[in-house]
Amino acid sequence: MKTTFLAVATGQNVANLPPIIELAEPGDRVLWVVSPEAERGRWADGGSAVLGKRGLVVLPPARVEDINDPRALLKGVQEPLHRAAVEADRLMVVLNGGQKLTPIGLQVLVNRVGIESSTLLYGQSQPAELWLIDPDSWHVERRAYTRTMALPEVLASSQYAIINAGEARQVWPRLANGRGPCAAYPEDADEANRFHRDHHTRNRATHFELFAPDYDELEKLLGADAVEAWAAVADYVLSSDDLGSCRPLYEATARLLGCDAFVPHWSALSERSKARIASGLEDIVNQARKWRHAVPPKSTHPLRNRVYCVVRCRLREESEGRMARRRPHQGIAPIGPAFESAVERRLISWLEQERGAGGAIAEAWASVQAGAPETNRVNAEFDLILVLANAILVHLECKSFSAEQKDLDARLTTLQATASRLAEMVVVGPVFSQFAGEDWMRHVEVLRSRVDGLGRARFVPFTLPGQPESYVRQTVEGGDRPITVPPFERSLSELLSKYRRPSS
Repeated sequence: MKTTFLAVATGQNVANLPPIIELAEPGDRVLWVVSPEAERGRWADGGSAVLGKRGLVVLPPARVEDINDPRALLKGVQEPLHRAAVEADRLMVVLNGGQKLTPIGLQVLVNRVGIESSTLLYGQSQPAELWLIDPDSWHVERRAYTRTMALPEVLASSQYAIINAGEARQVWPRLANGRGPCAAYPEDADEANRFHRDHHTRNRATHFELFAPDYDELEKLLGADAVEAWAAVADYVLSSDDLGSCRPLYEATARLLGCDAFVPHWSALSERSKARIASGLEDIVNQARKWRHAVPPKSTHPLRNRVYCVVRCRLREESEGRMARRRPHQGIAPIGPAFESAVERRLISWLEQERGAGGAIAEAWASVQAGAPETNRVNAEFDLILVLANAILVHLECKSFSAEQKDLDARLTTLQATASRLAEMVVVGPVFSQFAGEDWMRHVEVLRSRVDGLGRARFVPFTLPGQPESYVRQTVEGGDRPITVPPFERSLSELLSKYRRPSS
């Protein structure tokens, strides 16, 4: 039985494809309805390529001036559809795509063409299922997808591709020759906490080490008293909300931070770079002497903690001989890949146990870079990405420390441009309730509040097995504020429950 599929080319390029792929057989035909905007944006090109590789025949498109005008739709599509339907046994019309009045024109077309067997199709987003609608009785049959799109096909529908094919991995269902996560992450709770604490110290240190690679070198350049003065004023400036009152010092610091000559180790710097650093620090020290007695008591300003950790603690440890020219993060494995691997392992275990959220999830991938194949330029990066049965993408962005709001916004925008506006982003961050007193946990709380405040993404806590499901923070008024921390797996189940069919 030969089928002709009619679909409206839409900016949500992938939207029409799952219903067609579910029901089509090689040799079936596809007729795209293309508006001037769709033609300019080449909205049908990616989908046509995907369907062509599956053995379908893509016919010359039917051009329509306004797909939201049923009369224009009827005028532009009736004749091409009639020709396409002559050799078909049945007509299937995909209702995804277009605007509010588009389905009315499509329904009129079904009645005009006169094919005895015709069905309206609709790919429902939540839950992930296919609706088959009888145009006469309006009976709706809801069914699960049995043929799903692979991630390369979803990207190809928007004319993107996986750029880093050698590093990107399909992690579920695991391919026969698939590679698992390789970066090490501590399994013991205390070790995991220590891992995050060490990296938190390193992250706070980074700001100052840009222009102070080694404190012993600074002392040689400026003298111990000058370094102490600089440390004090740096503490003051970064704990002050009014940087304008310290403008000369702030500008000197900004010049140093903007210098592109800084590298992690002092010995690697050129003499010219060392001279620039020395000159800038002399400016800072000169200002420091003016402000030395104005350093306020310990404040709660988040940047003040960076200074406290890097300047005060490090100088104290050096004086006790424990540092011995060792940088605070030396020998620590990179936390980003390790944390992503930990999330990946738990995600795979959950997918196996939950059978892909009852069939709602078709694939899971890790370490994917996507971009336009003709330029080979990376447009989007995904730590972990789920491909749902209806081709919606859910990106799990792993953040072990912090993230800027503009970075999160940009990542979500890029994700939706790569797939569709229905694509969803989830930020996964470590929340270990038994270590609520750790300084690094407070930074993750800021990240969690930032994500929840956006409203465009969802924060999912990465938890340790068996940890308490809540902890308490003190409010400004002195009361207790409980913070809930559901287990990682439960959070995933709740997040994806909207895509799961009721019977699954």
